[in-house]
Amino acid sequence: IHITPNGDYVYASERNSSSLSAFRVDPETGKLTYIDSFETDTQPRGFSIDPSGQFLISAGQVSNTISVYKIEQNTGRLTSRKTYPVGENPNWVEIINLN
Repeated sequence: IHITPNGDYVYASERNSSSLSAFRVDPETGKLTYIDSFETDTQPRGFSIDPSGQFLISAGQVSNTISVYKIEQNTGRLTSRKTYPVGENPNWVEIINLN
């Protein structure tokens, strides 16, 4: 489970259905409202949100891929941008700043 840096959205991976679920956070109550589930890499073991809150990267443990998604700032929906092949059995995503 990860939350965007601004606290607006929460994302959770579900390995059995190979999906990421998005929720909106009510700023007053903290209540979560389900937005939608988005198909992703097979068995998304790990994922991370970049520090700007604009992108989410997930790792498919069975598909041996990572995928980059754009986080739509007004809706929290995920838009697939690109999928990359990686080594076997990826299960963690860490985003670092190289500046």
